[in-house]
Amino acid sequence: MQKSLGIQVVKQLLFSRQVAVPQFIHHQGLSYESLKRETKKINASIQAYQIQIELTPQSMSWQGDESSVRIFYHRLLLYFTHTNFFFSDYAIQQANYDRFLNRLERKQLGVQNEVILGTCWFYINIIRQRAQAMIEAFTYDPEDPLYLLYHQDLIQLYGYEGIQLADDELFFAFFCFMDSWNYTVDEQFKQLLRTHYSVLLEKSRLFVHSLSEHYQLPALNNSQLTENITLFLIKYFESRRLLDKFLMEYHDVLVVVQAKFPQLYQWVQEEMRNYRFAGILKASEYANSTAVLLIQTAIYQVAPQKIKVYLVFQGEPAWKSFLAQELQATLGPRVELTTANPDQIQAHDLIIANYTFQPTSPAKIYYVSMVPTPKELDTLRQTIRYLYL
Repeated sequence: MQKSLGIQVVKQLLFSRQVAVPQFIHHQGLSYESLKRETKKINASIQAYQIQIELTPQSMSWQGDESSVRIFYHRLLLYFTHTNFFFSDYAIQQANYDRFLNRLERKQLGVQNEVILGTCWFYINIIRQRAQAMIEAFTYDPEDPLYLLYHQDLIQLYGYEGIQLADDELFFAFFCFMDSWNYTVDEQFKQLLRTHYSVLLEKSRLFVHSLSEHYQLPALNNSQLTENITLFLIKYFESRRLLDKFLMEYHDVLVVVQAKFPQLYQWVQEEMRNYRFAGILKASEYANSTAVLLIQTAIYQVAPQKIKVYLVFQGEPAWKSFLAQELQATLGPRVELTTANPDQIQAHDLIIANYTFQPTSPAKIYYVSMVPTPKELDTLRQTIRYLYL
C-alpha cells in the first residue's frame, strides 16, 4: 500500500491543503508527466464524489466542496481506521473517542452506533482542520433539540485534540456523529424522539400506517419502522444537502436497491413526489434508496419471504434426518425445508429428491446423490439465490 503512487498522492492531499509538486516528485523519484498520468487516473475514478485533483507544475490540491473531500476519504479509509495510517499512535485518539461515547452513556444520551465509522469521521475531521482545509458554509438550525443535546460534548471531544469546534465545523462534526448512528432504536432513544420530535414521530406513524395498508401487513405498525423512519427524517431535515452527500458515499448501494426492489422503490418515490412521505418532497435517489432499505428490512422481519422445498429422499433414517438439517442450513432461513412423500407435494413447490418419481402436480425437481456432491449443492444454491442479496 505504501508503494502505490496513487495512495501517496491522496495521502499527501489528506494531510496538506496544498502539496508542493517539485518536492513531491523529487521525494518519490518520478517525473511530472508520471504524476500527471496518475492524477488523471485518480480523477477518472472519483467522479462520483464530485471532486477532482487540480495539478500544476507548482502544486496540487483538491477542487470541490470540502465536505465532498472528507466523504471521499471516509469511504476510502474506513477500513484502515485502526491502523497507523492516520496517526503514528492512533490509540490516543481512539481513547478520546471512547471516552466521549462513555460520557454520553453516563448522561443517558448514548445511542446505538457504528463505532469504527464514527471514529473514522473523527480522525478525518481532525486531520483536515489541522491542515486548515475548512468545511464550507451550511444552512442549519442552531436551536435544533438534537444538535443542542450533543454539541457541547462534541466541542469537548475535539478539544482533546486541540481543535476548537465552532459554527459550520461544529455542525458538520455533529452530522458525522449522526451518520454513525444505527437504525436500531432502543428505549432510551425512543424517549428522546417522543420528547423532542413528537411531530416527526406522528408523521412517521401515519406513513407506516399507509404502508401497512398498501402491503396488507398490519404488523408493520408494531415494528421499529416508525422510529427508524423518524431517525431518517431527522437526518433529512437537519440538512438535506449533507444527507444526500453522505449517502452518495455509498453510490454503489443505490444500484443494488433499484435492481432488487424496483416496485417498492417506485412506490416510495411516488409517495415522496405526492408529499405523502412525512413532508419530504422530491428527495434524491440516495434518500429514496435509504427509505427502501429501512422499509424492506421491516417487511422481512414481520413477513419473512419463504419458499417451501420438499425433500423426497430414501435412505438410512439417521442420515436422512442429518441431511435435512444440513440442507436447511445450506439453503438459509428463507427456505422452509420439509421431508415428504410424493403424494404430499403441492403445485409450484421445489423438490429435492434422490430417486425418480412422477409428481402429481407441476413441480421442479432437483436430483441429488445419497451424499450430495458439491456440484449438486451449488445448483441448489443458485436456484434459491434470488431470495437473497
